[in-house]
Amino acid sequence: MKRANNIFFLLSIASIILYGCFLTKAKIAGKYKSNCLINSKSELLLELTPDNHFTYIFAYLDDTIKGNWIRDGDTLVLFSNYFQEAYIKDKYFDIPSNLIPKYQYTDNFNRDIFQIRRNKLYTIENQPSDSKCFLQKVK
Repeated sequence: MKRANNIFFLLSIASIILYGCFLTKAKIAGKYKSNCLINSKSELLLELTPDNHFTYIFAYLDDTIKGNWIRDGDTLVLFSNYFQEAYIKDKYFDIPSNLIPKYQYTDNFNRDIFQIRRNKLYTIENQPSDSKCFLQKVK
C-alpha cells in the first residue's frame, strides 16, 4: 500500500510538471508582428506553435522561413536551416552581402534570440543596436 501511494505521489508530481511545461508553451505560442514597418506593412510576422515550430514571414521576401524554437526562462531562441544557408552564401560565395536577403531578424550566428517581456519579444544582438523594433503578440 505504501509503495502504491509513493507511485501515485510521483505520478502526480510528474503530471503537474508536464502540465506546467504545456502552459508555458501555450503562453508564448501565438502570432507576433514587428512594430517597425516597410512600405506600410509590418517588417516581420512570426508565428510560434505549441509544438516548438515557428514561421517567419518578412515583408520583403517571397519565401517563408520555418524552423524550431526553444524557451529558456525569459529567452526565446529560434533555429532554422535558412539561417545556415544565408551564412554560407554570405561567407563562401562572391556575392555582396547587401544583395543577400536577410533571413534572420538578429545578427546572431545561426539563431535568432529574443528576450520575452510580457507579450513582447525584444531582440538580443551580438552588436549593440539602436533599433527600437520589437515583436508584439497579436493573437
